[in-house]
Amino acid sequence: AVEQLQHELAALHASLREERSCSEELRTEVSRLHGAILNKGDTVEAEMLRSQVRALEEGKALLTSELVLARQQLGSDLQQARMEATQLRAQLEQMLQAQPEVLEKLSQSVQTETESPVATQQKVCRQDAQVQAAMAEPPVCLVPTDTSKEDNTRAAALATLTAEKQTLQLKLEEADRRLAEARIRTDKREAQHREALERSEAERQRLLDEVEALRTERASLTTSLEVAKQGLDATTSRAEELETALALEQQRGGSEIQARQTEVDELRSQLAQFSAVEAALRHSAQAAQTQLAEYRTLAESHAEQAARLAAQLQVCESELALCREQLCTSQREAQASHEELVAGRAEKVELAQAVQALHQAKGRLADQLSALELEVGNLRNSQVALEADRAAMELEAEQLRKSHAAHEARRSALEAQLAEVQQQCDRQASDHQQALQGLQADLTRALNRAAEACSQLEAEQQRCARQEAALEALREQLASEQANRQAAQTQLDAAQGDKLELEAKLDNALDERRALLDRCLRSESEAETLRTNAADLRRRLDDSLAALHELGRENQLLQMDNAKHL
Repeated sequence: AVEQLQHELAALHASLREERSCSEELRTEVSRLHGAILNKGDTVEAEMLRSQVRALEEGKALLTSELVLARQQLGSDLQQARMEATQLRAQLEQMLQAQPEVLEKLSQSVQTETESPVATQQKVCRQDAQVQAAMAEPPVCLVPTDTSKEDNTRAAALATLTAEKQTLQLKLEEADRRLAEARIRTDKREAQHREALERSEAERQRLLDEVEALRTERASLTTSLEVAKQGLDATTSRAEELETALALEQQRGGSEIQARQTEVDELRSQLAQFSAVEAALRHSAQAAQTQLAEYRTLAESHAEQAARLAAQLQVCESELALCREQLCTSQREAQASHEELVAGRAEKVELAQAVQALHQAKGRLADQLSALELEVGNLRNSQVALEADRAAMELEAEQLRKSHAAHEARRSALEAQLAEVQQQCDRQASDHQQALQGLQADLTRALNRAAEACSQLEAEQQRCARQEAALEALREQLASEQANRQAAQTQLDAAQGDKLELEAKLDNALDERRALLDRCLRSESEAETLRTNAADLRRRLDDSLAALHELGRENQLLQMDNAKHL
């Protein structure tokens, strides 16, 4: 029976080794599935694979727990069987050691008991016969003789024999009782031994059934692993297709974003150019306004001078001396006007220098704008600030339009005033000419003295002509500036339309980019969840491996114990 138990233990160890190899294969397959799932995205196939892997992990945990329980129960049963075997072996050894003495005693007692009763019975029978014969004979006399003595001895011997017979019967009964007890003990031991064998046989059958169930479970797990492999292959192909599509979509989105960014940069450069042109137009309009103001002051001064000259010409007959003084005063006034002209030229030079300084400032501003444009490349994420700047620029452009309209209104008013001044100058010139023609006859004697005044008047007329030519040039310049302004306005409107279109495209591109970023973030979150699940599964796998190693060590200890007992 012990050898049979050892054979069964060897078979169970072999089945356990097979189950361990199967669990190793399952572990490698599960790790491969986890690696494949970690490399793939969040799809329905990946979810199915994760559910299958979880089912496999649960089945593996159940198998591991059942295997641990089976090993524990097997160890306890083996320990109990070993204890019973040692007890039976000790009892058998004791029985074997005590068997010769018991057999010898039993044989002696049986032999004595079988021999002595026959002799005693024969002797008792003879004595009974003798007693009966003696009792049947009549008494001869009452005097004691030798025969009575013999009868007494015989009666005493008969009494002793009956006592011996009773003692022998008691001994026989005791021997029968001991034999019955020995047979009962042997029957009990045989029954216990049979029960132990039956228990070991039932335990072996149960372990075989469990091993068979584990094999069927392993077969089902292998089939589910095959199905999981097929699903994983399909998931791999699908994930590769999705990855290629995502890469193409990212490339296309990046190229579109770059194109939109270049278009936005071009529009910004055009807007900067337009703003520079508008600033130049504004500066030129301001310069024209200043020149018009200067010309107006000059015209007013000339009108005053003409009035003074007319007064001087009217009173030159009566006051020739005063005429010289008036000529001197006119010379002084001419000198003052010349000085004013020089001052105006100096102011013009200063204005030119100021314009040059403004151009330099504009260059610095252009450099700053280029630096700001470089910073804009790094501040693409601050779209709200750019939108605010754009709104501010639009407001500034609107203000510039309003100011330009105001300048146009002022220019038209100045042109009207200039026309009125020109008419006044013409009227004054005609009046002066008529006065001069009327005074030519009266001033023949004072011609030498008035020649200088006439030359001065001619110089003033030439200067007025030059001023009129300058005013005409200014009108032409204003007309050309107005045409340039209209062209710039049309370009600005076209640029604003292109800017709005590009802003709409940029918004669409930003929406697409935001959607791609959302998808990427979702993919990263799903990958993180897969990593956490994989870490959990790896931890559970490490726990199962530790349990398997512990079972292996316990198995080695059991094998060592079996080897020691063998």
